[in-house]
Amino acid sequence: MRATANSYRWRAACALTALLLCTPITFAQKGDDEASKYPAKPLTERDARRAEVEAAYRQMRSEPGVAERVIYGNDDRRDWYQILPGETVIQSLEQAVCVVVTTSEVTDNGDGTYTLSTVNWTSVGGSPVCTSERFYNQRTIGFCSGFLVGNDLIATAGHCVDSFDCGSTAFVFGFDQQSATVGPDIVVPADNVYFCAGIVDQVQAGDLDHSVVQVDRPVVGRTPVPIRRSGVVSNGDPLVMIGHPVTLPKKVDDGAVVKNANGSVGWFNANLDAYGGNSGSMVANLNTGVVEGILVRGNTD
Repeated sequence: MRATANSYRWRAACALTALLLCTPITFAQKGDDEASKYPAKPLTERDARRAEVEAAYRQMRSEPGVAERVIYGNDDRRDWYQILPGETVIQSLEQAVCVVVTTSEVTDNGDGTYTLSTVNWTSVGGSPVCTSERFYNQRTIGFCSGFLVGNDLIATAGHCVDSFDCGSTAFVFGFDQQSATVGPDIVVPADNVYFCAGIVDQVQAGDLDHSVVQVDRPVVGRTPVPIRRSGVVSNGDPLVMIGHPVTLPKKVDDGAVVKNANGSVGWFNANLDAYGGNSGSMVANLNTGVVEGILVRGNTD
C-alpha cells in the first residue's frame, strides 16, 4: 500500500469475504394480500447509508464465478476484550479504529458525553439472524469502519464517505465489547466522538477506493497508525484486520495471510473473515505493525 504526504492516495485493497448468517437464506416474494399485512417501514438515515454502502460493496465484488468460502478455515474473529496482554502489535493498532456512523446516531448530552443510538444484531434486511450465529444480539451502530492516520485524519473506503455525505457523518472510537456479557458503553465521552469537517482525498474508480477525512478537531488519546509508504507487501505475510463487521463492536481477525500481492498493481488479495461493515477496515502486517491496505471489496456471498 502506498500513500504520499501530498495526496494521501491509498493504493491498496484486499479481498473481502462475507459472514454467513443463517445458511441458506432465501427470500420469498409476497403476494399483494400478504404484502399488505407488512407495510414497509420508512428508512432511517442509518438504514439508507447502510443500503448505499452495501450496494457499492456488491458492485465492486470480485469476479463472478470464483467459488470461495465466506469464512476461510477457522473463524478467527475476536472481540476487544479477548486481546491478550502480550499482543502489543494488535494493541497498538486497535486503539486507532473507529466505526463510521450517521450524525443522527449520536446525541450530545451537553455534559461532555454523547449517547449512542444502537440496534441489537438480531436481523439483517428484515430477515432474522440465527440465534446460534456468533455475536448474535450484540449492539450495532453505523455503516462502515475507519482508522486514524493523522492527528485529525481518518481513512476509510471511498464508497463509505464522500463530500456529499460529510455533513451527516461522524466517527466513534472505542465501540468495544467489554466482556462476554457486557456490551459497548452507550454513553461515551466526547473524546470518543468526532465529526466530518472535510474530505482531504476521495477516490472510487478502478482499483482505487479510499477516503481520507478531516475531522472537526484533533483526536484525543489515540495515536495514528503507521502506513506503508514504499515497497509492497509480500505473499504469505501474516495480516490482521481490525474493524466493525456488520457494524458490530470492534473485531480482530488475525488468522489471514497475503494470497496474491500483485506487485505494484495497487491492491492485494487476502483470506480475511469479513463482511460489509468491514469496508474501510485497516489491514496491517503482523510482522511490522504497519498498515498495508484498506479493506474495500470481496467475493460474492
